[in-house]
Amino acid sequence: MSFPVLSMPCRLMAGLVTGVAVLVAPVVANEPPTPRLTFGFDQRLEAIDNSGLNVPSLGRTVQSVTRLNFGFVSETPREALSFTGGSGFRLGDRPQGSISAFDDTRLGLTYRREGGDSEFQIRASARQARIETLRSLLDFVDEDGVLQLPEDFDELSGFGRRTSYDVEARLALGQEAAPVGVTFTLGAGGIDYGDGATQNDIRTLRAGVDTRFRLSPVLTATLGVRREERRELASVTEKRVTDRVEAGAIYALSPRTDLRARLGYSQVDRTGTIVRREEGVVGGVDLDVDTPDGSYGFFVDARQLETGQELSGGVRRSIELPRGAVSGSVGATRLPGRDNALIGTLSWRQDLPDGPLTVNLSRQSVTGDLEDPRIRTVASASYAHQVNQVSSFSLRADHARSDGSAQRNQIEESSLRLTYTRQLTADWSLNSGVGYRVRREETIGRATSPEIFIGLGRSFLFPL
Repeated sequence: MSFPVLSMPCRLMAGLVTGVAVLVAPVVANEPPTPRLTFGFDQRLEAIDNSGLNVPSLGRTVQSVTRLNFGFVSETPREALSFTGGSGFRLGDRPQGSISAFDDTRLGLTYRREGGDSEFQIRASARQARIETLRSLLDFVDEDGVLQLPEDFDELSGFGRRTSYDVEARLALGQEAAPVGVTFTLGAGGIDYGDGATQNDIRTLRAGVDTRFRLSPVLTATLGVRREERRELASVTEKRVTDRVEAGAIYALSPRTDLRARLGYSQVDRTGTIVRREEGVVGGVDLDVDTPDGSYGFFVDARQLETGQELSGGVRRSIELPRGAVSGSVGATRLPGRDNALIGTLSWRQDLPDGPLTVNLSRQSVTGDLEDPRIRTVASASYAHQVNQVSSFSLRADHARSDGSAQRNQIEESSLRLTYTRQLTADWSLNSGVGYRVRREETIGRATSPEIFIGLGRSFLFPL
């Protein structure tokens, strides 16, 4: 099975961009936009021992970090645009010498536009940072407070520059009530290393078309085609192409019970230092039942990987609480050539009288690597305590573990941070705190990194 990978995304993107103006045109008139512009300033002084979590420790880093952020948001009932960015400037002394450079530059863009029976979305993000400063688990906490580790987290060691980026466009024609619907997706991403870094660059391209046919009020048929290309740019380019075709059905067993089933075929081609092809049947079954206090269900899934097939299954439950919510799942998975492994998730939020308490846990398979899938466990807990109207404490703990294999070490990293925040004025705030990090890696050893910091920040809001 051979496809022109580069030409297909180009044609899809051209079709998406060209069709948006026509297919999403019918927008309600007289929708006054509410744009706003925000700016943020943060000046921070910090002292960190063994900031790179090296074994043995290289010494202490004392630095000043000045960070500027900006954002633009415009929203109407049919259209939303958000653009954010920011960068930091580090000035100080570290074990390798003095530092004076911009670091941790980020850009983000999201856009959504709805038509009478269609929707177009595009999102893009980019981040550039020094590897030696990109070691904390807190560097990968998203805007919702959830720890989201990148696929190369286990390889973030040494020195150099890391640039990551991702962009995805989505065009949906036909809403849920329409007899026929189709969704086009096209995306690209990558991680580039430079300035002395020894890691391999990664490139990904992905495209898909999903169609939906509403056969009756209780039965919907689906058909999807997807393709993903991944390259690791080593001395010899390693390339993996995954093609997948799936047909499925969604059946409403009752007003509160939905059954989803899909069956298909997948083929994975690998070229480079290793040349091989894996193919097989893929699919899954998913049952979801709504209850007065939440929902429950079960799932079974089969995926084709480069080294064989992954089989997984489990049960899940979600419950709405009087002042919070809890949801979770538990199951098992079997990776190619491995024993069965426990997988699951847990998300709990409880609003206490003086602040929220959140707990998140995830244990899932990570299959981004070309030939060495593994199990990764990520856990985090946070609590915020409002002391009075102008001051608060927050405590956050994070832990991540990637299981080892014949080709890679087992890696564990934990972090704990206590922060005190005081609102000096309506715009100015003072942040100070302490932190402690630990990293353990097989055959290398254990590294620790205590830190202390104090910072002053201000935010600006300008309605336009």
